Amino acid sequence: MIRYGLKNLYYRLFEVICICLFFAVILGTVLAAVSAGIQSQEGYDKLTKNYDIIIGAKGSQADLVFGSLTFSMTPENTIPISIYNELEASKKVPIAVGDSCSDGSLIVGTTQDFLEVYNLASGKSFTSEEDVFDIVIGYSVAKENDLHIGSKIVASHDSTHTHEENPYTVVGILAATSTNIDHTCFTYINNIWDMHHHEDEEDADESEEHVHETEQALTGILIKTSSLVENQSIVSLYDNRSDVTVVTINTVIRNLLSSTESMFVLVHLLVGMIIVIGTVGITVLLNQFRLQLKEDVIAIKSAKRNPFSYVLIQILIIIFVSGILSFFCRYIVLLQISKILAENGLVISPSLWR
Repeated sequence: MIRYGLKNLYYRLFEVICICLFFAVILGTVLAAVSAGIQSQEGYDKLTKNYDIIIGAKGSQADLVFGSLTFSMTPENTIPISIYNELEASKKVPIAVGDSCSDGSLIVGTTQDFLEVYNLASGKSFTSEEDVFDIVIGYSVAKENDLHIGSKIVASHDSTHTHEENPYTVVGILAATSTNIDHTCFTYINNIWDMHHHEDEEDADESEEHVHETEQALTGILIKTSSLVENQSIVSLYDNRSDVTVVTINTVIRNLLSSTESMFVLVHLLVGMIIVIGTVGITVLLNQFRLQLKEDVIAIKSAKRNPFSYVLIQILIIIFVSGILSFFCRYIVLLQISKILAENGLVISPSLWR
């Protein structure tokens, strides 16, 4: 009976393929929407748990989050180091973004305090010694560029200006975080300043003191407060200043999450349309397939044989093929959603199995 069941599937191959595709599209799209929603929520939770406030140059609050927290864009403006030095906070971390790797990954200057909340997959953190150009790279940077401990990275300020005289040496690789940290590199903040300082000494007729002072600028300051009182005190202190922007991270993230949820509403509407159309198609095909099976079962029973295995093998194969195809459909849909979310500095995994 199993052999006859397989033959029946072969003779009705077109109907079987259509049924499997309908099932796969419906199931894959639903799984993709659910997975994207869960991963985006987890990603935003990761972004908000380590820091409460960002202080940066005057401008858009969202741009400040994208530039100094998610590292999904290069900030255009900076603030002087003096603001960092005068700031009193339980924990403050300087951020200086500017250079990038050959693949476009940003190189962020900071201190070891920034990396203490992340796990290292291999190696160690960068050093704070002068003129030691160590760098710690994100998981995806290492994987996509085949980099390992000891690899050299040449930074570039733009497409035409590289820093070949001071290549970075990879000393650590971060464990995967499913955020934009995976696509970012980190080094001691003085390396960012010193690299440009040395070049400005060669290219400009300025005093060493003046050049060094202008180069010591930050694109942002990340702050972790110990209490609500401290949080409100810092926000109120810097909120009315004309030279800086202060951001309460949770507020901006909630706005970003709202826009993301709006996108998912559209995704869910699309899923609903696909389910309706798919259900109609499946109903027609299954009804036709069921009628044919019914005729076959009657014929088998008339021959005094058990049709159970004949029917079961066909159902199992349709379910199995539909399940496999649904994972590929889920991957394709997640891949498209991930490109949209990447604009908000959020990385979701479009892998087949997650």
